[in-house]
Amino acid sequence: MGRPWISLAAATLVLAPAVVPSKAALAEDGYPDAVTTANAINLTSADLQGFTDKGAIQIKDAGSSERQQARCLGVLPLLHKRVAYVLSHSYQQSGDSYLRAAHSEVSVFPNAKLAGGYLNALGSKRTPACSVPAIRKAFGPTLRNLRVRMHHIPAEVAGGVGWRTTLLWKSGEPRREFIDVFAFARGRAVVALTTTSFPSLFPQEVDGHLVQLLAARASAQGTVSQRTG
Repeated sequence: MGRPWISLAAATLVLAPAVVPSKAALAEDGYPDAVTTANAINLTSADLQGFTDKGAIQIKDAGSSERQQARCLGVLPLLHKRVAYVLSHSYQQSGDSYLRAAHSEVSVFPNAKLAGGYLNALGSKRTPACSVPAIRKAFGPTLRNLRVRMHHIPAEVAGGVGWRTTLLWKSGEPRREFIDVFAFARGRAVVALTTTSFPSLFPQEVDGHLVQLLAARASAQGTVSQRTG
């Protein structure tokens, strides 16, 4: 292939997660419990048979594009109040001419109202206008060769949000790449599944299964619905 496949940096930018919790949030007594809860919800290698565990996703400190995106969505103040933000490992499956990858992320807020507000912002009509420029910027020198489209898709879970981002390349292979994001709130937690693939869509039945699995885990984590400490 003439260029790297979908950038994980671009995939994680779809929902503007890069602003780290504030020092005040990190100092809360409930922070360790929030991280434990997030880890209990996130995907593991056992959830994706046939996929390879590629390890932890490396995200650099929040830069200007991430902050600008969060500010555009109106979620920057919410992200600064977040108690914990935990990413799963990246799980990938590939062949000679295709690649599929999946990861999940959990944000824990001080209360359910803030979590719901964050989810509502992610589902707003402003999301494409705020996210697409940041995604395009992640590709740097290849920007002129790229078109980005973003639209709503079924959320796969009640009360959730679904977005599909399609990367369309004018030349090179693959010509189309997809980033699907499914997010929902349960108590204080906002959970998101991101699947990326080329040249065709990530299997929709697998998307649905993984979202339902994450939702069941989030619902089972009773501590996430109450503020600790």
